[in-house]
Amino acid sequence: RLAHHYGCAPPPLQPVLATRYVRSTLVDRRHTTRITLDSDLRCEGFGRMADAPRPSVLIEVKSAASDTVFDHTLRTLGVREASLSKYCVAAAMLDPRLPANRWNRVLRRSFGWDRA
Repeated sequence: RLAHHYGCAPPPLQPVLATRYVRSTLVDRRHTTRITLDSDLRCEGFGRMADAPRPSVLIEVKSAASDTVFDHTLRTLGVREASLSKYCVAAAMLDPRLPANRWNRVLRRSFGWDRA
């Protein structure tokens, strides 16, 4: 269909980046909260590979409530919230041609990354 509408066929798609991790999920049905814990993060692509330092865990809290008991507990323990995409962080870290500005703080703090 693309060839019909645009006059050329798209190039064949192939995987260029993989993120692997071990996921555990906790569910609080009473408060409709789901917590995912991703550990052993490994990123591979563009002929390179990077592992998150161990031990480290990416925690995501999903809830209908804007502030859960778990959020409060994490803040009390000094865990700071960070917004990130595992795919975008991996791409920025592994492909030096891509801009990494949005992810610099997370990459430096969590992966010991340096663009140089």
